[in-house]
Amino acid sequence: MDPVTALGVAANAFQLAELAAEVFIGVFQYCRNVKGAPAQAQGLRNELQNLSVLLDSLKKNLEVSPPSPPRANFLGTPAKELENLLLHMRDRVKHEKTKGLQRLMWPFTEKENGKLVAQLQRHKADLILALNVDQT
Repeated sequence: MDPVTALGVAANAFQLAELAAEVFIGVFQYCRNVKGAPAQAQGLRNELQNLSVLLDSLKKNLEVSPPSPPRANFLGTPAKELENLLLHMRDRVKHEKTKGLQRLMWPFTEKENGKLVAQLQRHKADLILALNVDQT
């Protein structure tokens, strides 16, 4: 893999790690600030925390060694999909959304919450593959 592509993959992993942490903090604050946040919020918060840990591991791994071509393939399109998902979630849980009457409502319906948890789990599985692809 050429150095420019490797650098791009590593930079993308760093951005995703920061974005996941930002969304996790937003969901955590929302859960804390919204009176009676639904039980599903805990599941979403846990998935985001686990995703953040995986992304941080990937980021540290990429700091040590550049991605191999198979790992870079795992980090291409799935990474963009994950970024879009996290951006969508971030917009829904921004700090200003926990003020006034909006703080009485959880930003996701029960159905949306379940779908988000499933999508995060799928992305975590992709990241686990990307972390382990060079070890086989």
